[in-house]
Amino acid sequence: MCSVIEYYERKTRVEALAEGEVNTTLKDIEKIEKKMNMSLEEAMEFLEIDEELKHRIYVRLGEELE
Repeated sequence: MCSVIEYYERKTRVEALAEGEVNTTLKDIEKIEKKMNMSLEEAMEFLEIDEELKHRIYVRLGEELE
């Protein structure tokens, strides 16, 4: 069994990895949108992004647009 501190440290690491994945994917999408003249949706389809990551990207973009 892990302590509460260990639990939150692990949770923070997992969240940081997920955030890094979103950041990297957004950079890739941005490049594709500009160079290939694609929409966000087309770029995500081109990259074959799974639904979970798509959702996190939409949430992130929604937060940035507010």
